[in-house]
Amino acid sequence: MLAEFRTAVFELIEAANIAPVWDVIPDDVNELPCVVVARPLTRQTATAVVFDLELELFIIGLRQQAGGSEQGLTVLADQLWLLFNGTRATNNNGYSLGVQSAVPSEQNIAGLGYPAYTMTIESSVATC
Repeated sequence: MLAEFRTAVFELIEAANIAPVWDVIPDDVNELPCVVVARPLTRQTATAVVFDLELELFIIGLRQQAGGSEQGLTVLADQLWLLFNGTRATNNNGYSLGVQSAVPSEQNIAGLGYPAYTMTIESSVATC
């Protein structure tokens, strides 16, 4: 369940060819901007057979001194929002994938902070 969910998100982003997609935060700043698909989290709902699945996308941009870096980062976040149809969700590999939140953040690469968004993608599945 966890691997399938993560794969559904990863493959959807990769097929859209919006930006390079990683499964770990790259240690080479020449790979930026990029999208990193993190590990999923599950949580049982009030209905015993239904689980909520979540994972975070780290949308990492260029450092501030690179002209237009903020604009490029927000455009990339918007493209991902649209790819997932925002909160309305899109379907891939049997999962309804929607955006729960997009929070400005920072990711450290090679000891330096890079502007980012942490976007949470969610889905629910029945386990029986």
